[in-house]
Amino acid sequence: MKSIKHATVSVSAVAFIFSTCTLDANAEDAAVTPPAPASRDLLIIDPASLAGAQQLNIGRGTTAVIDFGSAPGITLPGNLVNAGTLYAVSTNAAVHTASFTANNIFNQQGALITTVLPQGGLPGFSNLVNQLNLTLTAVQNLVNAGTISSAGNLSMSAGNAISNVGTAAVMQAVNNLNLQAGQILNQGTILAQINNVSAISANLANSQSQLLNSLSVTNTGGTIQALLGSINVGNGMGDVSLRGGDWLSKELNIDAGAGVADISVGQLSGVINGNAGCLNVKASTQNLSIGNMHITGDPTFFNSGGSVNVYGDLN
Repeated sequence: MKSIKHATVSVSAVAFIFSTCTLDANAEDAAVTPPAPASRDLLIIDPASLAGAQQLNIGRGTTAVIDFGSAPGITLPGNLVNAGTLYAVSTNAAVHTASFTANNIFNQQGALITTVLPQGGLPGFSNLVNQLNLTLTAVQNLVNAGTISSAGNLSMSAGNAISNVGTAAVMQAVNNLNLQAGQILNQGTILAQINNVSAISANLANSQSQLLNSLSVTNTGGTIQALLGSINVGNGMGDVSLRGGDWLSKELNIDAGAGVADISVGQLSGVINGNAGCLNVKASTQNLSIGNMHITGDPTFFNSGGSVNVYGDLN
């Protein structure tokens, strides 16, 4: 078992430590809940050691563990780049959320960032907090080509865009999954197992753009799923655009405030409820179920795959 416990770690030191601690550059990609690693394979990172670091890079084949029990949040001026396996844990019963903030967050293909403990636990750790929440905040962009998962709630925000890139990319929470960005791209799976998926516009201003209230979700080729809950999109602050893919839930709730909600998707399994100045819905699903609508103008509904059924009030 390897440890980093220095008060300050420079950028070059971090890069050197991770390159020398890489176990196998050709190791198989990590699963969502992999078998427990051997103690010799773990790289233990003390959050205090990152106090002076600009960027955190985790190499392919490396399994790293960060205990947020002593420091619930880690902030990096540079990027968080993960190509290996990163476990966020808490040994403090009072700390229920592990939080990363960085300029950009990149989780590469086959990589894993998670608070879900592996089968058999982690060697050297006991009494870990169950259902630990995970929060990832990117000042610019958050890009995932691997798996990001949480044993509790998963909250991700970005000043520009959140991208779930590739058909194998997974963002998954046991409880609620929350997304906050002006632009959201999903080519894989975004999943809340027992509660809701929610997406709202960004409230983070970056150095290159003004605060944008509109929200665009491009889901072409992807699936957004909350089979036991609802998918909630928009916070009444501006236009909402949903494009492509499958939206699977009990309800799809759209809130564009006085703005325009423009929806053109594939499967839409839940009842759709809307609040907007103007609403257009196109789907290709067996049954397009219309719930309660609070629309200033005249809404339009079109289903190329089946029927359109109205169950709620159209105001």
